[in-house]
Amino acid sequence: MLDPFSISKLPKRRVYGGILMTITIDDDVPHFRYALVQGKQTGIWSFPKGHAEEDELPYTCALREIREETNLSDMPLPVGAFQVGHGIYYVFLITELPLIPQDPKEIGQTRWASLQDMQHMDLNVDVRIWFKAAMAAEQSAKALQSANALQSAKKPMLLTDKSVFHPSPAFCPASIECSTSRPTKSTERMIS
Repeated sequence: MLDPFSISKLPKRRVYGGILMTITIDDDVPHFRYALVQGKQTGIWSFPKGHAEEDELPYTCALREIREETNLSDMPLPVGAFQVGHGIYYVFLITELPLIPQDPKEIGQTRWASLQDMQHMDLNVDVRIWFKAAMAAEQSAKALQSANALQSAKKPMLLTDKSVFHPSPAFCPASIECSTSRPTKSTERMIS
């Protein structure tokens, strides 16, 4: 994860944007919904993002793009920043609000989408990378929840590193910076 406030001005063609998330907890498992915008010309869904204007700082660019593409302007401080694919994205946990693009010639549709919704959407490369990492983190959280439930019932459970991969909070997937690397050897350990 990058420090959201120490990112210096990077090359002009760099993409900056926001990953706007809501969270609900169901049976101790977090569920996230993400603000997505659909390009009018391409039909591809992406996070709100764009290129920096002359002498514009990365965080300022991200906030401007969020405002232009969703009409959301009162962002809390970001919980982090990540390089995802071709862009640097600031992550915001917010309340789910209506998403209204300011330029309907650029953005065709907007919506809040869960990871399950995203399975059936035409996503840009950055969202696909985030989606894969978030799915792995969500599956890890579910596996850990099951392991904890079995452990509290005093029943041992056998786990492999294939079933529990990089446990981390779903809003900060550990595998974003290291792409999609997976363990190569299956190791087993007994949890009792």
